[in-house]
Amino acid sequence: MTDYNPGVSYRLEANDDYFLGPPAVDTLIMPVVADAQAAFAGLRTGELDFVTRNLPAPLVGQIEEAEGPSRHPGQPHAGGRLGG
Repeated sequence: MTDYNPGVSYRLEANDDYFLGPPAVDTLIMPVVADAQAAFAGLRTGELDFVTRNLPAPLVGQIEEAEGPSRHPGQPHAGGRLGG
């Protein structure tokens, strides 16, 4: 992570020396979008390429009906901690 602006965005830069080879992208900018409606609007306009948050059921239906964005459900996050 090369930049973090709390509540606004994260910026990640590629590590060309990564042991599995250089990443496919040089820079990844991840904006923080707190509102589900704003995230959906960003997907529809192309401002956002993906979201990593759960969207309310009515928005999921709209994404499935819309041209452009598509839904790719991921695995649920399994939290945990290390140590004792």
